[in-house]
Amino acid sequence: MKKITFTACVIALALLTSCSKSSDDSTPPNPLAAVNGNWKNTVWGGASNNDIIINISQSSRTGVIQSLGAQTFNYTAGETILSNITATSNANVFTSNGIFKYGAGNANVANTTVTLTLLNNGQQLEAVYAPANGVTPATYVYTRQ
Repeated sequence: MKKITFTACVIALALLTSCSKSSDDSTPPNPLAAVNGNWKNTVWGGASNNDIIINISQSSRTGVIQSLGAQTFNYTAGETILSNITATSNANVFTSNGIFKYGAGNANVANTTVTLTLLNNGQQLEAVYAPANGVTPATYVYTRQ
């Protein structure tokens, strides 16, 4: 009887240990998954029918230009315009570092804070750039691609 009780205790302990290990090994969901992917704006630089597509990567926490319309405003495909994208306590709001270009030929580059907000059930992403160097940049709304 003692042998059966001991064996039952060992099996129960093994089951409890394996259950606790599986929960310890689980990875919490990445909060940046909500903004991961391609986003398009069709009035880049305020010019109608001037598209920009950016890719936001949840793993690198960056926003990189994938393609630009005819008026590039001195930006290039492959350029990182958002970095260190971070979730906030509000599931629809993220903060990041961002760049914008300004001045003659957009030759000057400013670094600033950008607030990213998901709109319309996550189908649109609003990017609000904080003023920097005495310049208040435009707010852009991107559509999920």
